[in-house]
Amino acid sequence: MDYHVFRKPKKLKNKTVHRWYYYFYDPLTGKKVQKACSCCKNQAEAYAYISALPPLFSEIKVNIATIGKYMYISGSDHVNRLEKLGKKPDFKTLRDKRHLLELFIEEFGNYEIHEMTIPMIMNYLIQDEHSGSWKNNFLTVVGNVYDEAPFF
Repeated sequence: MDYHVFRKPKKLKNKTVHRWYYYFYDPLTGKKVQKACSCCKNQAEAYAYISALPPLFSEIKVNIATIGKYMYISGSDHVNRLEKLGKKPDFKTLRDKRHLLELFIEEFGNYEIHEMTIPMIMNYLIQDEHSGSWKNNFLTVVGNVYDEAPFF
């Protein structure tokens, strides 16, 4: 569970009142955030309150085919990011890399990015009959797919 309930004493005028709070860790900054459970009188109400809150992490399953769908296409976000990094790929380079990407998607497109292992890719390359430079270009495309994954 992402949210945690706790009770904290608070001093009001001359007496001490116990209030219910919850805390969570912000997924972006990692900092602990405490908030009050409004109108909660007991622990059961506090748990009911946090169960109605939206989840902190919305885990989306993204496979390799989804990541590579628009890679190496002129005008795509991927190519725009490459140009902002100072790389100016020409049409032939984009075409060649797109071809390698389509081979990669054909073989591993149904896998999620965290399911891929190095031995899977190495076994594929060992069984392949292409030259070493072709295999190095293929590995470059695989690395670019991993570089593109955080944007999904």
